[in-house]
Amino acid sequence: MMEGSREVVIEIEREKGPADLVYCLSCFSFWLSSWLCGAVAYIMAYKAEKAKKYGDSLRYKLFSSVGISLAVIGIIIGLAVIVSFFKFIFPVWYRSLYLTVEPDYVWE
Repeated sequence: MMEGSREVVIEIEREKGPADLVYCLSCFSFWLSSWLCGAVAYIMAYKAEKAKKYGDSLRYKLFSSVGISLAVIGIIIGLAVIVSFFKFIFPVWYRSLYLTVEPDYVWE
């Protein structure tokens, strides 16, 4: 009786951790008009990735948690700026622009 060899195939996937999340959130925060929070969160994500590479878990947790916090704060600030612009500033500007232009009446 012949015994077949057993082969075990192990796939190693790249671990996606909070550093990837911080990169995504920081970019989203940056593009939602909160440039300072987004830039600092991106720097924290970079520092968290470096700390993970060197095996420093304490600094990795610190940098990733600070980065996530700043990114979320930036997203909230960015959304508040966009909503307040369209609620308060844009209607006043549009109304003043509309009222300063004389309409062309066809029947005159």
